[in-house]
Amino acid sequence: MGTAGNRVHGTTHERPLTRFAEAERHFLRALPDVAPEVVTWAGVKLHGNCHVQFEKAFYSAPFQLVHQHLWLRAGEKTVQIFHGQTLVAVHSRLRRPGGKSTVNEHLPPEARAYLMQTPQWCLEHAERIGPMCRELVVMGRRCKTCIGPGRGRPAIWGSGWGFGPGPLNTAQGGEEDACLGDIRGGLRLKFN
Repeated sequence: MGTAGNRVHGTTHERPLTRFAEAERHFLRALPDVAPEVVTWAGVKLHGNCHVQFEKAFYSAPFQLVHQHLWLRAGEKTVQIFHGQTLVAVHSRLRRPGGKSTVNEHLPPEARAYLMQTPQWCLEHAERIGPMCRELVVMGRRCKTCIGPGRGRPAIWGSGWGFGPGPLNTAQGGEEDACLGDIRGGLRLKFN
């Protein structure tokens, strides 16, 4: 820098460092204390499952906006989702393909109710119906093929609640390792 900066330039016939000090230095400004964030904007559509997809990851947005086009702003650490100029969701940025970030308040009421149906919830409700119903749920929790998708919710809830407390509580359970799907089928035959 010292040698080349002080040598007379062939085109300008000036020394580069002198020219910089006299004519160009005052145009420079100090860098900001915080570096600006590099972000990516993308147009996305909110799917029926209340999630948008960005870089193979899924982020929830309010269910009232399903099937609408939204704007997604992805920074280094966060993802923001906008409907027009209104910010509707903020998530931590996911880096793993297939990752899913869901805010329960973004889901419709029936989906939130379903998510509350944990194994403990099932046991509490079965106890209110009666001891045989509780035993049916306990047996179902031991049977891997009887558990509903993703939540540990016994599959019998899909059809069993329709029978009411009487039949479920008086249904005879079979052997300890009986499959709840078989019991549900038996209930359907017996009480339909």
